[in-house]
Amino acid sequence: MSFLKSLIQRLLDSRTTPAQAANASIPLYSMTSQYAQETKTEEDFSAVAPFDCFVTANVNSDQTSTSGLCACGIKVNGVNINRSNTYFPTGSVWFDKGAFVKKGDLVTVSFNPWSETMIGTQFTIFFHKLIGGGIISLFGGLCHA
Repeated sequence: MSFLKSLIQRLLDSRTTPAQAANASIPLYSMTSQYAQETKTEEDFSAVAPFDCFVTANVNSDQTSTSGLCACGIKVNGVNINRSNTYFPTGSVWFDKGAFVKKGDLVTVSFNPWSETMIGTQFTIFFHKLIGGGIISLFGGLCHA
């Protein structure tokens, strides 16, 4: 019975505080982040999230535009998450967007130079793990009942 009381007390002592919960959702930016990249002439590029993470998407192009306007953004499972219309100087397209996703979500980054023919555009999606924590990290993942 003493072991059970000790375990319950340890679990109660290890409860996540609001500050710890907020910290757990912060992206862990590192050189070990995974990414998917492709240079293409279509408007969209998609990749599947390999784990729960924060994604950042980048588009880089020498695209020209008579109007200087474009639409760019991120979709997660077909839903626009971070999409906007913007102005870009001719030959200098570069934008970054970000969103939280779950493992298995389909992440699509898009760039549409409004009525212009697409040229080779480099799309990159970075998958940044979250800092996380919780009971599994407390016991090192080796807790068995």
